[in-house]
Amino acid sequence: MASAKCWHHRHHHTDMPTLLDIITPVNRQRYLSSRTAIHPGALLDASQQPVMKDYLPSLVIRLPQQQQVLKLVRARKWVEYAKMLWGRSRASKEIRGNLLLHEAGIAVPAISEYGYGLFPARAYQFIGYYIMQDLQPLGFDNARFLFLENRIDGERRHRFLANLVHDVKRMQQQRIVFNDLKFENIFCNAAGDICWIDTGVSVYPRWQQGKFRRKHNDAIDYLLLHHEKFLTAGEAAMLRSLADRPQESA
Repeated sequence: MASAKCWHHRHHHTDMPTLLDIITPVNRQRYLSSRTAIHPGALLDASQQPVMKDYLPSLVIRLPQQQQVLKLVRARKWVEYAKMLWGRSRASKEIRGNLLLHEAGIAVPAISEYGYGLFPARAYQFIGYYIMQDLQPLGFDNARFLFLENRIDGERRHRFLANLVHDVKRMQQQRIVFNDLKFENIFCNAAGDICWIDTGVSVYPRWQQGKFRRKHNDAIDYLLLHHEKFLTAGEAAMLRSLADRPQESA
């Protein structure tokens, strides 16, 4: 069962806002004067935009007029700036993971713009940003809150779980591990179609099959640790079957 696509992916439209359209003129000048590709930490004035989430890993801001979301990724440790150089930072992984999942046929938000901040400084607290389409105007809700508020049942619930299993199996076939596998990073519409956000993933070559299996199983265990309390015994067993473990002999 294939998940429905949220929308056409990665089509660039000239009327989409860039980060320069969002920031204030003063901060815009600082942005333009910086010689690096992107210094988002020094340029955002969020006072004119509704903040959706402000926590340690990132700052997420809704751009309601454009029906888009701006996510700025914070550097939790200085080493993350070094990881930028070989594409291993959290910002790099989420942006690259978005493309990898799309290419695997898994529904993800279209990213219209992204950038990185390469040089650490107190003024530049973010290592990168990306702008993606907002899922809520398209009828998608965060799956974690759907389960917390008991707003998902019947056919919608069945299709959500079936699509989740389908997508995880597709990742498994391509040796992709979703690093933060939990309902909070999945959105669901009224039909039970799903779309994945915060797409930090790891991809393992064939010669690392053992490590891939271990990380894949860890991700399934993490999912159940967070959400088994919301599931029936049959639903939990279905998700548990995604783990790649030797069958116990009778």
